[in-house]
Amino acid sequence: VKTVYNGIDTEAFKPAESKLKKSYMDRRLILSISALHRQKGVQYLLKAFKGIHDAVPDTHLLICGDGPHRDALERLTGMLGLGDYVSFGGRVSRGDLCDYYNACDVFVIPTVRVEGLPLVELEAMACGKPVVASKIGGIPTAIEDGVNGLLVKPGDVKELELKIRGLLSDSGLSVRLGLNARKTIQDRFSVERMVEDTVRVYGE
Repeated sequence: VKTVYNGIDTEAFKPAESKLKKSYMDRRLILSISALHRQKGVQYLLKAFKGIHDAVPDTHLLICGDGPHRDALERLTGMLGLGDYVSFGGRVSRGDLCDYYNACDVFVIPTVRVEGLPLVELEAMACGKPVVASKIGGIPTAIEDGVNGLLVKPGDVKELELKIRGLLSDSGLSVRLGLNARKTIQDRFSVERMVEDTVRVYGE
């Protein structure tokens, strides 16, 4: 069996100025983008964000995507008293994704479902963002915990809270993880690498 990973266009997805960031100039932005199904674990991120916001009041959580679990997530937001600090952005067009990644301070993938290798993980990393993600499925293929991102046990609200808070309180760690994330995509998950690996498989 030969494995060829999806490749990311590292010129389309790269660190850049964000128009969206202007809407959150006085706040640090935590971003999650996914289909809003229960298995995607956004409810755990919301519960973790309660503790995060209590400790770091200048934070805002932006949840993008849509799906059958959205109503339940919006109700949970109200129950947690987070209505003023959480936004639901709906679907994001392909052309706007890079702007959203570059607006955030931390990108989170709280899934509890076995994933392959989510494109949002690779795209956010290509934009030089520190990613906090569940240690499940193919996600650790790209993220080495503490080197180019942070991994958490799926569904562990406290660990999720602590890892995100750690990034918000340590700018040096956040920058280091983001730089290493970008390099990982350039070295192992670029479009060029995908093409080279595909050609090599045919050659063999």
